[in-house]
Amino acid sequence: YDTLVRGLEGLSTWDEEVRAHICWQLWQLLAAAGFEPMLDRCVRCGGAIGEALGFSFDGGVVCRRCTADRALGPSSVAALQALAASREACPRSEIPGAVLELLARYASRHVDSEFRSLCVIDQMFGTMQR
Repeated sequence: YDTLVRGLEGLSTWDEEVRAHICWQLWQLLAAAGFEPMLDRCVRCGGAIGEALGFSFDGGVVCRRCTADRALGPSSVAALQALAASREACPRSEIPGAVLELLARYASRHVDSEFRSLCVIDQMFGTMQR
């Protein structure tokens, strides 16, 4: 509950791209619920992460040797790392629309719920990549 309140309070004064704040708040809620995606090693084999990264909706990034559900470009990797490192406030960095869509699918899978609020936000702001 505290995580949600802190995120909504931050959003009320946020004056930059709304997508970044939505991603940050979603990341914080996932972390509070124990579902934070793993970024420091391959979620499938536990190996080191090289340059060619992918993402598994089972739990986080995967190495080039393992099968990914989604490929990750350098800007998406940087955005995920910025979200993970920013515990107290939303990072003031560009977050690609693909990252919001990725986190929304990841959250839906782990919480076993479709978030209607994300659909409404997308309709209002066009935040997710099509």
